Amino acid sequence: MSEAIVTLVGNIASDVRTITSERGTAITTFRFAQTPRRIDRNTGRWGDGPTSFYSVTCWRTLAEHCEKSLHKGDPVVVFGRLRIRDWRNDDGRVGRDAEVDAMTVGHDLVRGTTEFTRVRRERVEQGDEAQLATAMRMELLVEEQSRAAGEMPEPDDHPGAEPDDPRPSVLGAGGGTREQAA
Repeated sequence: MSEAIVTLVGNIASDVRTITSERGTAITTFRFAQTPRRIDRNTGRWGDGPTSFYSVTCWRTLAEHCEKSLHKGDPVVVFGRLRIRDWRNDDGRVGRDAEVDAMTVGHDLVRGTTEFTRVRRERVEQGDEAQLATAMRMELLVEEQSRAAGEMPEPDDHPGAEPDDPRPSVLGAGGGTREQAA
């Protein structure tokens, strides 16, 4: 079953609330209202259509940024996965809620201005990252091949380069021959 991805334009209809899960994950939620504007063909005047409400949930970094940037009444654009959920409360009342797991949220710049502040993150050098990824792939490959052969590598056995060659090597699929990685 495919996901329904939506882009909604409207206003924040509640306070923006953020909690931190037991695992340390930031979760921000707010109610979102969308009211379409339509022209009445009989009168030629613009009017409001019916308002739709959504529960929006933001996770991790997006949640932290929404907590600092958004307020009740702000015009925003929400992009995310739509789910319809049936619910029942303690009193036995039942209902249906439209929920959006947000992938991105931003102010609607058609209706106002905002100032963007970039958050600086600790960067990993691409060369270091590539070497780390290669080493991790090698460890997984050696472990997988060792399991297939019925043996696990010794803790001191490290896949990688021969002492004379600084480049990592990859065990070939043809039974244990070594090929140099590009």
